[in-house]
Amino acid sequence: MRRLLLIPLLFLLGCPEGTPSDAEDPTPYVPGYDYGAPTSAKSDLKLKRWRQIHLDLQGALALPPGSVCNETGIYDCRTLHAVPLGGISIDNGLFRPIDQPSATTGLALERFVMQACAHRAALDAEAEEPLIFPLPPDGTTLQDDQGTTVVTNLYRRFLARDPLPEEVDALVDMHAGIVADGGRNLEWAWMTCFAVATTTEALLY
Repeated sequence: MRRLLLIPLLFLLGCPEGTPSDAEDPTPYVPGYDYGAPTSAKSDLKLKRWRQIHLDLQGALALPPGSVCNETGIYDCRTLHAVPLGGISIDNGLFRPIDQPSATTGLALERFVMQACAHRAALDAEAEEPLIFPLPPDGTTLQDDQGTTVVTNLYRRFLARDPLPEEVDALVDMHAGIVADGGRNLEWAWMTCFAVATTTEALLY
């Protein structure tokens, strides 16, 4: 018994606290030194499936489950786009999900997000107290502070972080091009939502 207790004791004495062993990493540990951001050992990123995408859109945009995405106002996207987004279709005899993204996966993702963002933008355009887009929907001007507020709100809702300055600038600058093409604040809100919700950061996990 006494001999068994000595084994872990000798192991602990051989590795000073807070330092990696030489066998694992020959680089000495320096307290307070910035070793940089940790990296993934597996680098195994996966595309979110239809259920995850639906729940993310529902939560971020505060939409009822049945109105997140409806094609032509009839077909729920959870059923219509389930197969290309990793789901199954019992009605069509598909009982196992496809292993890889299909040719229509990108289109299904865009349709899903586009419908949800359009719905939220339309709701805010008619609301006395807009949730995400506090802008005159038919207006064609956008103040920098207004744009920053909208972009920051979207990043926090979809990505749980604040946007970088260059990310804010890119989306706010998009307003001028949309107006030049005949769009309004409503279309800018829609496209800004779409841009944030379709980033790789939002679609992969």
